[in-house]
Amino acid sequence: MVSRLGYPEIATTLIDKSPAETNFSRGRNVGIESGCSMRGDISLGDDVHVGPDCVLNGTVGLGRGTNLNGRNTLRGTVDIGRYCAVAPGAEFRSQNHTTANPTLQLKLYRQVTGDELAWTSKGDIDVGSDVWIGSNATVLSGVSIGHGAIVGAGAVVTSDVEPYAVVAGVPAERKKWRFDEHIREELLDTAWWNWSEEKVAENRQFFETDLTSIESVSDVLG
Repeated sequence: MVSRLGYPEIATTLIDKSPAETNFSRGRNVGIESGCSMRGDISLGDDVHVGPDCVLNGTVGLGRGTNLNGRNTLRGTVDIGRYCAVAPGAEFRSQNHTTANPTLQLKLYRQVTGDELAWTSKGDIDVGSDVWIGSNATVLSGVSIGHGAIVGAGAVVTSDVEPYAVVAGVPAERKKWRFDEHIREELLDTAWWNWSEEKVAENRQFFETDLTSIESVSDVLG
């Protein structure tokens, strides 16, 4: 019932008081569409949008202004920074079932042993800010994705992605850089995603600029 309500304020209260192990917090102006399932330690920053039919299960954090565009799955420990865009069908899985047992079939294992098949992980998933994750991409455990990176549609990310890299394929590999090295370094120094809302609004020229056509980021900063 709660998921069909799209998690309005009353539903948030129900989640917080439910017997399930769920700690749910959200900032201002958060939108959550219908069909979503959330369980665990869930933290949503200001202006976050969670599209329809998303699953957030584990220790999951979404930074200010980040959008999940629908049918996204985030399992395990997943931290996504500010102003990220996650296309429909993209998944983040910091846990997987062990492959060391004789069977991989969950139902059979449960019937025979009375227990659940164990989870394995190579570590948490950490995604920086201003990152684009393409449709139906999969990010696996232990991966860090740097600020400003782009992950192509359908990619399977098994290793770290550098800031402002464009990666694609199975497994994902770097195809190019978004910007020249000196522009990348300047952007990381500005860390604009940490600006206040007022400073963001004051720097319209910066956000409208084609950064491949300038000599220095400082030329367009207010």
